[in-house]
Amino acid sequence: MRTTRKDGNPDQSAWSVLGLKEGDRVSIMGSGGKTTLLRRLAWDAVADVLLTTTTHMAAPGDPRDPPFLPFRSVEEFRLAWDRLPAPRRLLTGRFEPGDSKLRGLLPEEVDRLAELPGLALLAAEVDGSRTLPAKAHAPHEPVFFPRSNVGVSVLGMKALGSRVLEGEVHRAALMGQRFGWKSGHRLELEDLEQIAGAYLELLPPGRRILVLSQARAVGPEVLRDLAARFRGRVDRIAAQSEDGLEVLG
Repeated sequence: MRTTRKDGNPDQSAWSVLGLKEGDRVSIMGSGGKTTLLRRLAWDAVADVLLTTTTHMAAPGDPRDPPFLPFRSVEEFRLAWDRLPAPRRLLTGRFEPGDSKLRGLLPEEVDRLAELPGLALLAAEVDGSRTLPAKAHAPHEPVFFPRSNVGVSVLGMKALGSRVLEGEVHRAALMGQRFGWKSGHRLELEDLEQIAGAYLELLPPGRRILVLSQARAVGPEVLRDLAARFRGRVDRIAAQSEDGLEVLG
């Protein structure tokens, strides 16, 4: 499927830019644009798509979200799924009135949903970053599900020039400890390369994709430079902005 940019020119779908195909089971991790990317996979779909999380994500109800179908058990969800007409493009997770976040599914629950009849694509957000553009991962994350065959690492370009301080990056103290940076260290392009590399090291076996999000925060030459540092290390590199996705390599 092809979409249309705001300037009226044709644009490739998120599936095409990322090289995804029917049957893929996708884990999305990192910072600075995971939920936006997750939503794009549903916007662009002409087949059945299910979005979820294994940790936490924004509460359902954003106008950009696909319809929300709450999860209580795999059996109950499957009955509801079977009653819906195709194409089914849904968001699911545990959510009750008064909750501030959508609570995630266990990895084994995601695996069982991956077997839903007709499901073309399942994509799960597998860590959190508190909407900040860069983070350091704690030992308990990301929370991958075993059937995942595509890993997507997202890094926000607003991290360039940010300082290693809480409120500017997620888990600033851990980031400083891990990379040898002092508190307040200002992130340069070489530092972003290290952060993105650390994200990629966490991905399980399978196809690996790097998405440089918040692309308008930097110039195109910065995107090209950073992308060039990862050619040969990943299967696909893309830039993400408000207008959509673009292949970088």
